[in-house]
Amino acid sequence: MEQYTRITKQERYLIELGIRSRKSRKQIGLSIARPTKTVSEEIKRNGGYLGYYAAEAHYKRAGSNRKGYSKIDRNVELQKYIRMKLLDGWSPEVIAGRWNKTRKDIKITHETIYTWIYKQDDDLYLMLPRKKKKRGNRPQRIKRKIPNRVSIHDRSDYINNRSEIGHYEGDLMFQKGNQSQNILSIVERKSRKITLIKNESKRSDVVMGALQVAKDKIPYPIRTITFDNGSEFTKHSILGVDTYFCDPGSPWQKGAIENVNGIVRRYVDYRVNIKEIDQETLNYVAKKINDKPRKILGYLTPNEVFSQLYNENLQGVTF
Repeated sequence: MEQYTRITKQERYLIELGIRSRKSRKQIGLSIARPTKTVSEEIKRNGGYLGYYAAEAHYKRAGSNRKGYSKIDRNVELQKYIRMKLLDGWSPEVIAGRWNKTRKDIKITHETIYTWIYKQDDDLYLMLPRKKKKRGNRPQRIKRKIPNRVSIHDRSDYINNRSEIGHYEGDLMFQKGNQSQNILSIVERKSRKITLIKNESKRSDVVMGALQVAKDKIPYPIRTITFDNGSEFTKHSILGVDTYFCDPGSPWQKGAIENVNGIVRRYVDYRVNIKEIDQETLNYVAKKINDKPRKILGYLTPNEVFSQLYNENLQGVTF
């Protein structure tokens, strides 16, 4: 006779998934190799067919006083919040920061969230922005110099210190299998508000021409912009703004756009064919990112910061 084993956390999540997919108890039982009666009793004990939540069921079974359980294990609401925000593309740092900003009863750190995520047996770490357990730096690429360029070292301190709005960084992003069509990303350094532009070619006249058109639609004028040394930026003079260039192989010198590109990749996977990505999709992605709280902004969103700066400090500016 086969020995009975208790329902695992993974099985409970599969039960909840089955319920959400409107499967019968029998179908759910077949999917986890459990008798229908076992599934029925599990659902009945933990909220019924319309009120079953795997996290609550597992926590109830384990017991809130069990040694080794963190504050996340003891708070089902917090577990749901973390899972929901991970699905929305938020990092553990942003999740913790926003939770702490809006809740006074329970405080949480991003390290606690990481620890909790890695303890889960449903591969929850795959919902992390970079989908891996160990974080690492991207390899740097050496780019060619641009003749007659102005070095980033000549950029004024008030730009470096982000003392005013209107100073941008830009870069190109390419998709797998296509090194011509591209996505131009630009970010306003103070508010971290981004704009994404699809280009059909990486020729400098195409890239800079598209940016010139977009520049006229941005609510606040571009005062300066900083690029790397890609040949696609050689015709930067058509923008009519002061332009600066990083040292070769030093992407960290324009860290704002490097960080933004990493965030964009959470929504636009490198493996997706560029032909399947249109401008409307990029506008949607930019809005999602601009509406997401950022740790560096005190857990405000780029749109909130940009609007605040515009309303408080930029009234009366002539465009």
